[in-house]
Amino acid sequence: MTDDSMEQDDVASDFLQALERLQRGVPGNEELQSRHAAGRLRVNVASVALEAGHSRTLIGHDKCPYPNVRKQVLLAVRGDPEKKSETLKNKIVRLRNENSELQDKLDLVVTANAELLLRVRNAEKGLFGDGRPLKRATKSERLGAISIVGKKQSTP
Repeated sequence: MTDDSMEQDDVASDFLQALERLQRGVPGNEELQSRHAAGRLRVNVASVALEAGHSRTLIGHDKCPYPNVRKQVLLAVRGDPEKKSETLKNKIVRLRNENSELQDKLDLVVTANAELLLRVRNAEKGLFGDGRPLKRATKSERLGAISIVGKKQSTP
């Protein structure tokens, strides 16, 4: 192996290690660390090059010296197009189903609220739901409905 090819392997491994660090969210570069702390760190060709300590022109264009590294960086940035499109289709179906379920739940809640509103209005008028007048319980009926928990009654 020549010195030139060993240098290329070192540079490529620098880029790949930098990509891995950025994907894990632990950059070594101070500027990238501050971006990460501020929530503005994005994995892209420029940030990978900055993290690796090499020029972005080495992986920044179609005819760059490291096309395999560039492919991996772009794959990390954009995702696999075939998997992504299928994933998006599945996500759309899942979200539509979820939306339909939520709409059904909302319809049930709206119906229950309407029923409760009718009950409240009838109670304000002094009527049962079927139109019969409400009869307030007498004091003895109210006291008879109360049960005291904890007291044992002695049996003779």
